[in-house]
Amino acid sequence: MIGLLKRLFHRPSIDLDIASLSERGLVRPDNQDCLLVNRERLAFCVADGMGGGEGGAAASRIVCRFIAKAVVVRGDFAERLKHLDESFRDANSAVRDFARRAGYRQMASTATALIVDEVDARQAVIGYVGDTRVYRWRCGRLQQLTYDHTLAGEVRRAHLSKTVASDFHDRAHVFAHVLTRAIGVADEVCPEWRRVNMRPGDKYLVCSDGVHDMLSFADIESVLARPSRARETVSELASKIVAAGAADNYSMIVIGIGENR
Repeated sequence: MIGLLKRLFHRPSIDLDIASLSERGLVRPDNQDCLLVNRERLAFCVADGMGGGEGGAAASRIVCRFIAKAVVVRGDFAERLKHLDESFRDANSAVRDFARRAGYRQMASTATALIVDEVDARQAVIGYVGDTRVYRWRCGRLQQLTYDHTLAGEVRRAHLSKTVASDFHDRAHVFAHVLTRAIGVADEVCPEWRRVNMRPGDKYLVCSDGVHDMLSFADIESVLARPSRARETVSELASKIVAAGAADNYSMIVIGIGENR
């Protein structure tokens, strides 16, 4: 009864408009991505499996299953985030155990989760491993809120000299998908965290590399800039991905932030 009263009197202060999609694409034989959309607990995740066929698909499903279990644990926001952090590490162990039992030489997954505070929905946290991204459209500007845990991403992030960065840029495509962090690769995994202050009018896009590899920053910006509902935004992004060739699985969650209640 106390928990019910707490939820009734501490409702989220911002309306969320949510839509999601996960597709195989036009080239890959199967879909190794997995989505988590928990509207009640305001928890969202995109996982992109690697390892080929059933291995990659199983890895992403394992990740989403552990995160799904973590976000429903009752407690305040700090406790939820503690359980979320543990879920990344538990999923890492589970993926490695599954790979050993199944005989997979390589099996892993990226994971990016966005969790909104149930008491104050203006506050959210992003936890991520790999190159699944979060973008935010706010006040006429698109911003990437996550760093890619790839060789290319780490070099760009290191603020190298202009000469080195320029030389690297010419060959960056070679390293664009060489992950420096992923769930299932090593005995330990270290998710990265970012706290986010949500505002009315914001739009958030959580997406696998099958989205941001097919669409340029300007493409994504042009779609999120339109005053469309989340479902329409997802549909338009998907149409552009297909028009570009949809060479990989593509998965996305769009979250629009409405006016205060």
